[in-house]
Amino acid sequence: MNVKTFLENNKPSKYIITDRVRTPIPEDTLKYLDLSTINVNRSETKNETLYIYTDFIADSC
Repeated sequence: MNVKTFLENNKPSKYIITDRVRTPIPEDTLKYLDLSTINVNRSETKNETLYIYTDFIADSC
């Protein structure tokens, strides 16, 4: 399942999307990503926040 579909189905109020090494992806980066191309590996709830662990790998220079 991709991130876009996951968010549409679950509609969480607070969530954090992380990359493959579980580092949160900043909001300014998320707005440029196509969430339908990023797959969800797993998710869990901690302190009323949904953590979405993805297979995203950030490009580096």
